[in-house]
Parts: sequence; structure tokens; C-alpha cells
Amino acid sequence: MVFVNGKFVRQRMTGVQRVAKELTSRMVDICVLSPKKTYGKVGFLIWEQFFIPLKLLFSKGVLWSPCNTGPLLKKNQVVTVHDAAVFDCPEGFSFFFKHWYRWLLPKLIKRVRHVMTDSQFSKNRLIEITGVNSDHISVVSCGVDEKFFIEEFAVDFKKKYGINTPYLFVVGSLDPRKNLKRLVYEIWPSVSERYPDYNLVIAGASGGAFKIVFDKDLPQDIHLLGYVDDEDLPSLYRGSEIFLFPSLYEGFGLPPLEAMASGTVVISSNSASLPEVVGDAGVLVDPLDSDGWVTAVCNILSSPEEKRVLEVRAVERARVFSWDNAALEVQKLLKVYS
Repeated sequence: MVFVNGKFVRQRMTGVQRVAKELTSRMVDICVLSPKKTYGKVGFLIWEQFFIPLKLLFSKGVLWSPCNTGPLLKKNQVVTVHDAAVFDCPEGFSFFFKHWYRWLLPKLIKRVRHVMTDSQFSKNRLIEITGVNSDHISVVSCGVDEKFFIEEFAVDFKKKYGINTPYLFVVGSLDPRKNLKRLVYEIWPSVSERYPDYNLVIAGASGGAFKIVFDKDLPQDIHLLGYVDDEDLPSLYRGSEIFLFPSLYEGFGLPPLEAMASGTVVISSNSASLPEVVGDAGVLVDPLDSDGWVTAVCNILSSPEEKRVLEVRAVERARVFSWDNAALEVQKLLKVYS
């Protein structure tokens, strides 16, 4: 029997929770253990570390924890650790959780039966940090939902979000590793000067939170959408001229993959795992090279033929990544330990 650590069921939908939801929705013969209510971060921690082991005390079978952490008391467990960001980019975590994760993860990775992660980059980093053998960690790539390949627009996003001009699209959060300040203050002004008819549209964190970090009087050509509905994302990707992803660090990188599936040209950072995702189907740029980003954007906007080639290549590349295949890989691996 396979039991699933289902804390993601009650958590806000971000990348980690989305991966867990996509995979479990395609798996069979699993029992998802989820909290009866939504807790705060400490509440989820207590539920995970103590309730799950108690619940499974007399149960046979393996526990799969798909969201980076799991109960240290449960040895017969497979855990998915998406990246090593807490070690490589600790500034994106609160003081408590930074120290908690850095204490927990090495012990958990060494204790459980097996570990899964999203990319070869993340696997290499986890091996370097914990010293476990290579065969203790398997790479299972993420997938992309079929809804991103649909060419029709599911929502009148221009009316809903007040977007009336050609735009470049970004999905990101306030985490410093997303590199949005460099994009807004160093890259975009130069692009906007050369292409004044284009807007920059940013989704992925609350508008109020963004305004705390960014100047209150941002130029009118920058739109902060805040969190957007999942069903709106395919249309927002497809409607954009270019998708920008200047992140300094990613364990995988779902947004550029979703953008590629939508047939949109992707200009992405060349750091961490992102070259594994984008391959030669987009433009890869050093995330610290602001001038390089300006050049890459302007080259695409000034070359319709190259843009069309990359749009076709992007969809072909995205087809390589399948949630169905990923779920099968996870199920097969869990069967070994159940």
C-alpha cells in the first residue's frame, strides 16, 4: 500500500503543491492522508512530524512525501525533495524555517528508503550536501498539463486584467532568487525605451506585496496582476509576445515549460536546472547580465522569423515532458518499496 503525505491538499497552490496535485491525480491505489483543516506553517510541521507516524504506526506500506519534507520518525518512506534552495539560497526563507529545513533535510534524506527530485542539477546538489550515494536519488522530471497546449483563449484576459497592448509576461514571487528587481529596474527600462508600445505584465504574488518591494509609482507600462487563477494562466502565456524567466535558481522551472507548451518564446536564465528544461527551444541568458537580457529581448522583437521558429520549437520541446509519464515513474518507484 502507498500512503501519501497530503499536507499539500490544505496548502496554498504554488509550484510544489501543483506538482503533488498533478501526480497524485494520475496515480492509482494510493491513500492520501490530509489534514482536516488548514494550519499555519508550524501547525503543518507538527501534523507532518507527529500525526502521520502515529496514523501509520500499525500500517504496512510505504509513505510518499511529495513536498520536500516528511516525518523523520517514518523510515519506510520515499520523499521528493524538489531542490536544495534552502542551502543555496537561504535568504528566501524565514529564520525559523531556514534553520529547520537545513537541520531536517540531510537527516531525512539519509534516513528514508529513497529520494526523488526534479532535475539532474538538484540531484547533484543533494548528493554534494548529504553525501548519499547516487543510486539513493532518482530524477523524475515534472510535466505540463494539456490545457497549456490548447490554442484557444479560455478567458478574455485583456478585459479581465486590463491589458490592452502587446506585452511580455513574467510569473514570479518576491523571493530574491526570482530576480525580479533586476528585471524591473535594470532590464525593462532599456527594453521599454526601444519598444514603447510593449508592456511588462507580472503575475505570481499579491499586488500589495509587490508594491512594498517596488516603488509605488511604477511606470504605467508595468502591470502587477498579483495571484491569477490557474485557469487564466494558459491564456496569459499564449497572449504574450515573450515569456521572461530571469530566476537565479530553480530546481526545475514549471513556468517556462508551461509558456513553451503555450507556444510562446521563452527567454530564460541559464542557471541551475533551467537549461535542462528549456534546452535549445528558447534563449538562455546569464541572469546577472542585464545588457544580455536587453539584447535577447530586442533580438526576438525585431526578428519575426526567428520568433516563429522558436515558437514551434518550444511546443515540440514541451511535448517531451508529460505528467502521465512522470506519474507512472513515481508509481513504479514506490511499488519497489511498498
